[in-house]
Amino acid sequence: MRFVLAAVLVCLFTIPSRAGAQEAQKWEGADWYRIVQVDYYNGKADDARRIIEEHYMPAGEAAGTPTPVMLLWNETGEWDLTIIWHMKDGPSSMEWRRSPDSVTWWQAFVEREGGEEAAEKIQEEYSSLVARSTSEIARSM
Repeated sequence: MRFVLAAVLVCLFTIPSRAGAQEAQKWEGADWYRIVQVDYYNGKADDARRIIEEHYMPAGEAAGTPTPVMLLWNETGEWDLTIIWHMKDGPSSMEWRRSPDSVTWWQAFVEREGGEEAAEKIQEEYSSLVARSTSEIARSM
């Protein structure tokens, strides 16, 4: 097993690229996206949709924070919802434990819902609907 790993690493770092000698390159001009997929418990997708449409999206609009590029309610496959978020700062967006936009959104959400306790109750309700989720990062270009 160690031999296979060593061979792969040697190949990765020693095989020249098709364009000639290797040189460091960034993904200049790339747009980065976070793709979140959610599987709700059986029969709970409509409840989740209601919370998203009646609570989360209006809070985002009130806060003026980025909203998803796309919400896709899947008709087939293992996921109920696919949410695509543009990462305005690219991969460096992941350096935040809690981003300024998420703080601004939470403040608007709390205000819209009438207080921290009410906002947390909605968060708990939504979380209780989620069976599992996944998050991936992708780029376009």
